[in-house]
Amino acid sequence: MAKYYVECGEIKDVLNARNSMEACVCSVIRKMQHNLQNDMDQNCNLQKTFTVNEKGFVSERDSYKMDSSSEEFIDIKKVFKELNRNE
Repeated sequence: MAKYYVECGEIKDVLNARNSMEACVCSVIRKMQHNLQNDMDQNCNLQKTFTVNEKGFVSERDSYKMDSSSEEFIDIKKVFKELNRNE
């Protein structure tokens, strides 16, 4: 399992997963569980694309540059399709 950094709106997560899609799905689940445990609204602001890599958060880089060779950009619709498939 690799260590992934996942960002999408309010989601900013670091976790071990078999692949980038699994990292995105697990990040959504963890965010929903966190909100439930803390009596928070289940709605969260997300972007249209998840940014996933094994190097660190794009938002914390000095130059804010994205490296398309090491970053994956996964459409939110694909992530939620996979999430619903696993239920």
